[in-house]
Amino acid sequence: MKHVNFFSRKKELLSLSNFWLSDIKVKYMNSYIIYPSGEHCFHGEKFRILGTIDNDPKLISYSKQFRSPTNLTPRQAKIKGGKNGFQLNQKQLSCWNNNIAIVVQNKICNYKFNNYQQVRNDLLNSNDKILIHSDRTLGPWNGRATYNNNELTVLGENKLGEIWMNLRK
Repeated sequence: MKHVNFFSRKKELLSLSNFWLSDIKVKYMNSYIIYPSGEHCFHGEKFRILGTIDNDPKLISYSKQFRSPTNLTPRQAKIKGGKNGFQLNQKQLSCWNNNIAIVVQNKICNYKFNNYQQVRNDLLNSNDKILIHSDRTLGPWNGRATYNNNELTVLGENKLGEIWMNLRK
Protein backbone atom coordinates (compact mmCIF):
# COMPACT_ATOMS: atom_id res chain seq x y z
CA MET A 1 0.00 0.00 0.00
CA LYS A 2 1.35 3.40 -1.00
CA HIS A 3 -0.65 5.39 1.53
CA VAL A 4 -1.71 5.40 5.15
CA ASN A 5 -4.83 7.02 6.61
CA PHE A 6 -4.84 8.91 9.87
CA PHE A 7 -7.81 10.26 11.80
CA SER A 8 -9.07 10.69 15.35
CA ARG A 9 -10.46 7.18 15.88
CA LYS A 10 -7.47 5.27 14.54
CA LYS A 11 -4.56 4.48 16.88
CA GLU A 12 -1.97 4.38 14.10
CA LEU A 13 -0.60 7.90 13.55
CA LEU A 14 -3.10 9.32 16.05
CA SER A 15 -0.61 12.02 17.04
CA LEU A 16 -1.01 13.57 13.57
CA SER A 17 -4.73 14.16 14.16
CA ASN A 18 -5.88 17.49 15.57
CA PHE A 19 -7.98 15.45 18.02
CA TRP A 20 -4.85 14.05 19.73
CA LEU A 21 -4.78 15.48 23.24
CA SER A 22 -1.50 17.32 23.62
CA ASP A 23 -0.96 20.89 24.73
CA ILE A 24 -0.36 23.42 21.98
CA LYS A 25 1.23 26.69 23.06
CA VAL A 26 0.77 29.81 20.95
CA LYS A 27 2.82 32.90 21.65
CA TYR A 28 0.57 35.90 22.08
CA MET A 29 2.04 39.25 23.05
CA ASN A 30 4.39 38.56 25.97
CA SER A 31 2.90 35.25 27.09
CA TYR A 32 1.38 32.04 25.78
CA ILE A 33 -2.11 30.75 25.15
CA ILE A 34 -2.36 27.02 25.85
CA TYR A 35 -4.86 24.78 24.06
CA PRO A 36 -5.46 21.10 24.95
CA SER A 37 -5.33 19.88 21.33
CA GLY A 38 -4.73 21.00 17.77
CA GLU A 39 -8.50 21.15 17.21
CA HIS A 40 -8.98 23.49 20.15
CA CYS A 41 -6.10 25.63 18.91
CA PHE A 42 -7.36 25.75 15.32
CA HIS A 43 -10.76 27.10 16.33
CA GLY A 44 -9.60 29.21 19.26
CA GLU A 45 -7.07 30.96 17.06
CA LYS A 46 -9.65 31.40 14.29
CA PHE A 47 -11.93 33.44 16.53
CA ARG A 48 -9.10 35.26 18.32
CA ILE A 49 -7.37 36.33 15.10
CA LEU A 50 -10.56 37.30 13.26
CA GLY A 51 -11.78 39.14 16.36
CA THR A 52 -8.51 41.05 16.50
CA ILE A 53 -8.64 41.91 12.78
CA ASP A 54 -12.26 43.12 13.07
CA ASN A 55 -11.83 44.59 16.55
CA ASP A 56 -14.78 42.41 17.62
CA PRO A 57 -14.82 41.65 21.36
CA LYS A 58 -17.56 39.01 20.88
CA LEU A 59 -15.27 36.91 18.68
CA ILE A 60 -12.35 37.34 21.07
CA SER A 61 -14.53 36.35 24.01
CA TYR A 62 -15.84 33.31 22.09
CA SER A 63 -12.26 32.21 21.37
CA LYS A 64 -11.45 31.83 25.07
CA GLN A 65 -13.64 28.74 25.58
CA PHE A 66 -11.17 26.70 23.51
CA ARG A 67 -8.22 27.46 25.82
CA SER A 68 -6.94 25.29 28.65
CA PRO A 69 -8.50 24.52 30.98
CA THR A 70 -11.71 23.62 29.17
CA ASN A 71 -14.30 20.89 29.41
CA LEU A 72 -14.65 20.77 25.62
CA THR A 73 -13.49 17.57 23.96
CA PRO A 74 -11.78 17.94 20.57
CA ARG A 75 -15.03 16.82 18.89
CA GLN A 76 -17.00 19.46 20.81
CA ALA A 77 -14.37 22.06 19.88
CA LYS A 78 -14.85 21.13 16.21
CA ILE A 79 -18.61 21.56 16.51
CA LYS A 80 -18.39 24.89 18.36
CA GLY A 81 -15.74 26.09 15.95
CA GLY A 82 -17.61 25.03 12.82
CA LYS A 83 -20.80 26.05 11.07
CA ASN A 84 -22.92 25.26 14.14
CA GLY A 85 -20.86 27.53 16.38
CA PHE A 86 -20.40 31.28 16.26
CA GLN A 87 -21.59 32.52 12.86
CA LEU A 88 -18.88 34.32 10.92
CA ASN A 89 -19.77 36.75 8.16
CA GLN A 90 -18.70 36.18 4.56
CA LYS A 91 -15.71 38.53 4.80
CA GLN A 92 -14.43 36.75 7.92
CA LEU A 93 -14.92 33.30 6.36
CA SER A 94 -13.12 34.39 3.23
CA CYS A 95 -10.22 35.82 5.21
CA TRP A 96 -9.93 32.65 7.30
CA ASN A 97 -10.29 30.18 4.42
CA ASN A 98 -8.03 32.02 1.98
CA ASN A 99 -4.89 32.33 4.06
CA ILE A 100 -5.11 32.38 7.85
CA ALA A 101 -6.34 28.79 8.34
CA ILE A 102 -3.34 27.25 6.60
CA VAL A 103 -0.92 29.46 8.57
CA VAL A 104 -2.55 28.43 11.87
CA GLN A 105 -2.56 24.73 10.94
CA ASN A 106 1.10 24.90 9.93
CA LYS A 107 1.93 26.43 13.33
CA ILE A 108 0.02 23.65 15.10
CA CYS A 109 1.84 20.92 13.18
CA ASN A 110 5.22 22.58 13.63
CA TYR A 111 4.62 22.92 17.36
CA LYS A 112 3.67 19.26 17.68
CA PHE A 113 6.65 18.19 15.57
CA ASN A 114 9.10 20.24 17.62
CA ASN A 115 7.69 19.32 21.03
CA TYR A 116 6.45 15.73 20.90
CA GLN A 117 8.60 12.68 20.26
CA GLN A 118 5.47 10.65 19.43
CA VAL A 119 4.78 12.92 16.46
CA ARG A 120 8.34 12.58 15.17
CA ASN A 121 8.18 8.79 15.65
CA ASP A 122 4.86 8.55 13.80
CA LEU A 123 6.22 10.55 10.88
CA LEU A 124 9.40 8.48 10.76
CA ASN A 125 7.42 5.23 10.91
CA SER A 126 5.18 6.33 8.05
CA ASN A 127 8.27 6.08 5.81
CA ASP A 128 7.52 7.61 2.42
CA LYS A 129 3.84 6.70 2.29
CA ILE A 130 1.25 9.27 1.24
CA LEU A 131 -0.38 10.54 4.44
CA ILE A 132 -4.12 10.94 4.06
CA HIS A 133 -6.21 12.67 6.68
CA SER A 134 -9.41 10.75 6.09
CA ASP A 135 -12.87 11.68 7.25
CA ARG A 136 -16.42 10.86 6.19
CA THR A 137 -16.57 14.04 4.15
CA LEU A 138 -14.12 15.44 1.63
CA GLY A 139 -13.32 18.91 2.87
CA PRO A 140 -10.19 20.94 2.26
CA TRP A 141 -8.34 19.22 5.14
CA ASN A 142 -9.31 15.65 4.21
CA GLY A 143 -8.60 13.20 1.45
CA ARG A 144 -9.54 9.75 0.24
CA ALA A 145 -7.33 7.23 -1.51
CA THR A 146 -8.50 5.39 -4.59
CA TYR A 147 -6.56 2.91 -6.70
CA ASN A 148 -7.01 2.20 -10.41
CA ASN A 149 -4.62 -0.34 -11.93
CA ASN A 150 -2.43 -0.01 -8.81
CA GLU A 151 -2.19 3.76 -9.40
CA LEU A 152 -2.99 5.90 -6.35
CA THR A 153 -5.24 8.93 -6.70
CA VAL A 154 -6.01 11.16 -3.73
CA LEU A 155 -9.45 12.72 -3.84
CA GLY A 156 -9.88 15.97 -1.94
CA GLU A 157 -7.31 18.57 -1.00
CA ASN A 158 -5.84 16.62 1.94
CA LYS A 159 -4.21 19.79 3.32
CA LEU A 160 -3.44 18.27 6.71
CA GLY A 161 -1.77 15.27 5.11
CA GLU A 162 0.25 17.59 2.86
CA ILE A 163 1.48 19.64 5.83
CA TRP A 164 2.67 16.49 7.61
CA MET A 165 4.40 15.13 4.50
CA ASN A 166 6.22 18.45 4.08
CA LEU A 167 7.36 18.33 7.71
CA ARG A 168 8.50 14.72 7.28
CA LYS A 169 10.93 15.84 4.57
